[in-house]
Amino acid sequence: MISSNDGRIQGKPPSSQETKSLKDEAECTSLKLESLTDGSNEGGIPCVMFIEDISAFADSFNPSASAELLIGAFSDLFAEFKAYEGNLGQKSK
Repeated sequence: MISSNDGRIQGKPPSSQETKSLKDEAECTSLKLESLTDGSNEGGIPCVMFIEDISAFADSFNPSASAELLIGAFSDLFAEFKAYEGNLGQKSK
C-alpha cells in the first residue's frame, strides 16, 4: 500500500478483470444506494443508516454482497454527500 499526501492509503488500481467482476456482481445483487440510507431530511438529503453488524448486513442481500461491493456503494453515497456539500456552499455565498 502507498500513502498519499493527504493521509489516505492507496493501492494499485483494480485490473479490468476485477472491475468487470465487480460490475457483474453489482448487476446481480439486490444492493442499491437506497439500501444504505434511512429516509431523508426535509431538504431531501439522505440519512445514512447505522450498520452494527456488517456481516449480517452483507448477508441480507441476495446474493450476499462482497466487501468490495459494499465499499463501492458507500463510496458512491459519499460522492453524493460531497455534491450536496458543494451545492450548499454555493447557495450560502
